[in-house]
Amino acid sequence: MNPYFDTTAYVSNKKIALVLVWYRDDSLEYARQLMDMTCIDHMDRTRRFNIWYTGLSTTHQKRFNLLTSVPERIPAFSAMFVYKSLD
Repeated sequence: MNPYFDTTAYVSNKKIALVLVWYRDDSLEYARQLMDMTCIDHMDRTRRFNIWYTGLSTTHQKRFNLLTSVPERIPAFSAMFVYKSLD
C-alpha cells in the first residue's frame, strides 16, 4: 500500500523512454520534473539491475515511480533526451 497514492508501474527496458515521454507530455499526467533515478544491483538475479525513476507533476500535485530491470551485458535504453537532468 502506498500512503501517498503515487503511481507505480513496472515497464520493459525497451519501453522506458516512451513511457517517460508520455508522463512528461500527457495532459493528465504532465510530469515535468524528474526527481530521482536510482539503480540497484542484485548480483544474484538474472535481470541484475533495477532502475527506478521518480518524477513529479507540479500541475496535478502527484508523483510517479517507474521500475525497469536490465540484465548484465544488455545496455539500458537511455532516457536522457526525455529529461535533461539525466545528463
